Amino acid sequence: MNFRVFFCFVVLLTVVACKQQAEPQSESASVAVDSLDMRVESDADLASKRNAALLLVDYVKLDGDKYVLDISEDEASELGVSPENYRYQLGEINKTNELIAQMKANGDSIELPDIQTLMRGAK
Repeated sequence: MNFRVFFCFVVLLTVVACKQQAEPQSESASVAVDSLDMRVESDADLASKRNAALLLVDYVKLDGDKYVLDISEDEASELGVSPENYRYQLGEINKTNELIAQMKANGDSIELPDIQTLMRGAK
């Protein structure tokens, strides 16, 4: 079975930025669901994550069977990416790498797209 791990590109562009909210919010709010508190992000938070993803996607490289972020937190800060958003994007890349490793461990045949090649084709 051949799986194309194209969704990692979507993850890197922060899925939450594409998420539609039923009601726009100007500030963060907490919502209790089945005794769990879930944080609902504000439009500003989502926009900030989306902007960070767009700035950092140029630094996502395919290194063998995993993706790496080829920019330091300090360098990203110079581009206007907050430390929190840098760490969030790095976490998303790590989650993608974990999923890739799980798929390979399950014996799935996967093809990893080179994000930079895809970006050049999209420009």
